[in-house]
Amino acid sequence: MSDGSRTFYLILKNDGEIRANHRLAKKYRHDLDKFDVFDYRRRGKIEWLIVRDHEILDIQIHKKFPRGLDFKQDGRLGGILTSRDSKKGGRASKVPAIMRFITNNSDESLGFPALELTNKNGIVALLVDLSNNYLMGKIVIVENFDCFLHAESFVEYADVIIYASGKLDSRLLTWINESEGISELVHMGDYDPVGLSEFCRIDSNCRQSSTFYLPSDIDIEIFKQYGKSSLVSDRNNSKTLEKVRSYETNDLGFNKTLEYILETGLGLEQEYILLHLMNNA
Repeated sequence: MSDGSRTFYLILKNDGEIRANHRLAKKYRHDLDKFDVFDYRRRGKIEWLIVRDHEILDIQIHKKFPRGLDFKQDGRLGGILTSRDSKKGGRASKVPAIMRFITNNSDESLGFPALELTNKNGIVALLVDLSNNYLMGKIVIVENFDCFLHAESFVEYADVIIYASGKLDSRLLTWINESEGISELVHMGDYDPVGLSEFCRIDSNCRQSSTFYLPSDIDIEIFKQYGKSSLVSDRNNSKTLEKVRSYETNDLGFNKTLEYILETGLGLEQEYILLHLMNNA
């Protein structure tokens, strides 16, 4: 459960009241309104929520915070112990990097045969921390799994391919940024506002030079033929589009993709590029 929710219930428990216009009351009161917990009292121009049924309040607190309002425990275990929901405890304590090594440039710095393990097992995974941020060379970050498996067929001279699984974890961004051996980054994402937004995150948070991958055979006609309007018009996507429109970069792939999106009102899913492999099979 969030700290805001905990604070809201602590105020009610300790003070017995809260201003109706308090930001926490606006956000969390609806869970109690249906149980008729409050009386309403105006003092001057301000309306107050006054707890009139402390028994029901205590029942609701116990449901939301099984070990009480004062108990705190970090991590996913804490989420279960405090609110019966591991996800309320935040992120997992460690984050994996799922990668494919295309060259042996990182073998020596990492201290194990990363290329050989990739060739044998298909992927290599690390739990990232500062003790193993020794990637070397040109790094390709890929949003979707099928494209991750073939990224070196599209990006020349790639050394390492990283699977982003959609939005790259911020801890992975930090890990990449602090890897001094990385020479450049290439982001391979969907050709839609979300894909462009993820490039903006990478470009803004990593000191290495970043480019957005757009193959030369994707043009506005491809967008018109295979694009999907919901990738742009859905509420969250349209808000994201407004944000990326204000991002300033000289990257050709980013700017051309944004141009196609704005002109057609369509987005194109990344997997379209796999057509290239089928045609060359």
